Amino acid sequence: MIFRQNWLDVRFYLRYRMEVQQDSPETVDRIRAHLRHLLEWANGTVLPASTVITPTLPGYLAEKHLSPSSIKKGLEACRQFFTFARDHWPKRYHRIHLSWIAMLQPPRGLRPESHLQVHQFYALADMMKIAGVSTETLRQERAKVAACMLFLSGMRADAFASLPAYCVELKDRQILQLPELGAHTQLGQLGALPSDEKLPGI
Repeated sequence: MIFRQNWLDVRFYLRYRMEVQQDSPETVDRIRAHLRHLLEWANGTVLPASTVITPTLPGYLAEKHLSPSSIKKGLEACRQFFTFARDHWPKRYHRIHLSWIAMLQPPRGLRPESHLQVHQFYALADMMKIAGVSTETLRQERAKVAACMLFLSGMRADAFASLPAYCVELKDRQILQLPELGAHTQLGQLGALPSDEKLPGI
């Protein structure tokens, strides 16, 4: 059971991120998903008393078998929330010390530095082979062109998939990767701020 005041605090923080920090709706949705774990972890305990909850938040997230990346980003979102809460509601959150917030880190075995990441890349010779493959259907042709475009441009897959046709200027050999034209770039697109009635729940 989620404690109502906890839900209200998180909801207020999300509005702050949207309206004051001017984070994109996509960013706020990601923060909302991370803080949902925080609310479920706290359960019926008020968030200002989080220091007494067992297991700890990092341990709780590890038990949910989330990916190391999700745990890292989730704890980062929680640290930002508690820092905000200390500043905004100092009387209620006076028991949340900065040293405790700083300890909201992934378990040592799940930290990125504990794993050796081996990245794999396509070489130019590989892409030349892909470009030379004959295709039988329009879907295959589109897949081949997309692979070549992503390799040559370094564009993110989401940005490529959302790129409108009028953003591609063949005459000038130019691609306009602009959020205001509809491309879903990494920084996202700032939309209209929702009213209280339209703000999605936690």
